[in-house]
This record gives sequence, C-alpha cells and structure tokens, in this order.
Amino acid sequence: MFVNKRWIKNHALAKAIMQGYSNTLLPGRYPVACILIEIDPGEVDINVHPRKEEVQFAHPYKIQTHITNAVHNALEKSFMTKGVYAEKPVTSYTTTLASSFSVPSWQPIHPLNNAMSSPGIIQAHPVTTITSMPDTNSINSNTYSTLHESTPVSFQQTLIHSPVLQEFPENKIVGQLLTMYIIVESSQGLLIIDQHAAHERILYEKFRSKFGNAESAHLLFAKALTLHPHDIELLEPHFQLLASCGVIVERMGSDTIMITGMPLHAQSYDGHELIKDMLVWIASYKPLDTMTLSDNLSFHIHSHMSCKAAVKAGDILSHDQMKKIVHDLQITSHNYSCPHGRPTSWTITEQELLRKFRRT
Repeated sequence: MFVNKRWIKNHALAKAIMQGYSNTLLPGRYPVACILIEIDPGEVDINVHPRKEEVQFAHPYKIQTHITNAVHNALEKSFMTKGVYAEKPVTSYTTTLASSFSVPSWQPIHPLNNAMSSPGIIQAHPVTTITSMPDTNSINSNTYSTLHESTPVSFQQTLIHSPVLQEFPENKIVGQLLTMYIIVESSQGLLIIDQHAAHERILYEKFRSKFGNAESAHLLFAKALTLHPHDIELLEPHFQLLASCGVIVERMGSDTIMITGMPLHAQSYDGHELIKDMLVWIASYKPLDTMTLSDNLSFHIHSHMSCKAAVKAGDILSHDQMKKIVHDLQITSHNYSCPHGRPTSWTITEQELLRKFRRT
C-alpha cells in the first residue's frame, strides 16, 4: 500500500479489501492487491509511526467503505465476462465518493503473470477505479420442484470456472455422478457442478434479495426453544432482524421462545440450530457498530439457512431437478461460488480430455 507514493502498513485498509471479497473466498485464502492512494496531505497524518510506516486518515471509515464497495462492485462486473480465463484484463469498475477530500484513485493493469485467476494489480489513475479478481437434511423427490422460480437479477453471470455455462443447452445434462455432482456436456468439454454448493448459492441469493420483505410460511406447529433468560435478553433486540430474513420468533415467558414462521424456501428446516448460532454470532460481533452488526448477522442467517435447506451430497436428483438447478444457477448472482467460498463448478476442457486419451 502506498499513500502519496509512500509505502505504508494499514490493517484497516487490508480488512476493507477482504470485506469486499466476502463470501467469495474460502477461509484461509487471500487476494493480492497493490493500492496507490493519492490524497490531500492535510487529510492524512504521517507522524504516527517512528519510521513513517503507518498513517492516520482524517476520515478512515469513508475510505474503508469506499474500498470495500469498489472491490465488491468490481467483482460483480468482472464476472459478467466469459470467465476468469479470458485473454484480456478485467474491465475496471469506476465509482465516486462525495467528500471534502481527494479520494483514493485506482486503475487496473495486466494481471500477475497473465494469470486471470490471480487478483488484479491496481495503480494510480486520475479516476476513482478499482478492479480485483477472486482467488480462485435430506431431500425427497418433490422438495426441489416445489421451490419458487428464481427472480432474474439485473445482470447474468457465468461460473468462475465455467465460462460456457451461460450458453448451456437444456438437453445436454448427462446425469448425476456419485450423488454429489451434476454432469453437463458443453461445447468446450465436461462441466461438473457441485449440487450442494450450487443450490446453496441459489437459495442464498433468494434469501438476500428478499431481505426486509421476506415471505414467511406460518408453521402449523410452532417450535418451542428453552433458553437461559440472559440469552433471550441478548437475542430479543434482534427479533426484527430475524423477521426481515423470514424467521418469525416470539417470546413466551422468561425462558422460552417460539419459532412461528420460516422462509418459504426453508420452511422444513428446524430453526433451533439457527437460534443457538445467533447467540454465538451476537457475542462475537458485539463490539461492532449497529449497522455492521446487522450486516454480519444477516449474512450469517442467510448463509446458514441456505446451507441447511439446500440439496445435500448423497441426495438423488431427478433430471428435472438437475435441470432446474442448472437453470437457476445461470441467472443467479455470484454463481461462481457458494456463500462460504467453495466453487460451484469446474470444467474439464475438450483439450484436456484429448490429452488424457493421447489423441493429440
């Protein structure tokens, strides 16, 4: 990281970059970025470290938020291309931030070693631009078919490892492998889709898109959960957040809560585990401000419900169920990975198959 051409250390800015990559990278994986910031010298204090290695910004939160949003939007825009193996650099994302000071400036250059699967490098440019690339309960036969149709998003993306998916012909589903993967024949080879990761991403984006206006299914038999009164006091301020996610919770007495409604796509899921995990998340994020706490909790709620409600490895899928998963994945945002960062698919190209069978 450089501020006015001076190399610095800043953990807050590094954290802002990672926040932009949220739910796209596996745990323990990190992107590579080079950040050059040009800012009014009066808006930054360089005398907070003996060797000038650290600086203090006058408005650190604005800069961190700007970086996080720019990384997130750049990732969304980059995956509108035909995948990470394109021959040209990813198109940059341009944004502006209204403020009284000069905001960091960014412009992408060619990726490291021309490997598009590596994060992009950023250098200074007169416009504010940023680009980045990512590092790379059982179900019955009717469960998936009863799901509502996906709501198309404002753009269509392809899988990070499978740029051919957007042109996938419906009659090319080969079948299911090891009751874990959906096999698809494409124009470029063999596409392997992880059925759980794919369905998990589909459900996560559905839950996220309905946040604040989630449709809940009233449970015929409410689910009671006994907790310590202190835990209920900790949880009660977040009942409205749960309701915004489609989970309806009511307090019954000093040590009991009732789950009376669940989201339409997760109504068969037992929410007891979700409530217990909520207590852990609330305690973990307690030092955060209200908005950040709400964002983190909503992410965990949506990812938890999508994981539990999605088809599992070992579930036998019909041809129609496989077709629906593939179709819904095509029109789902961030469809290159599940919310936890695992890839949803992988492609074995025709050339790889030819080499394996020594036909080249």
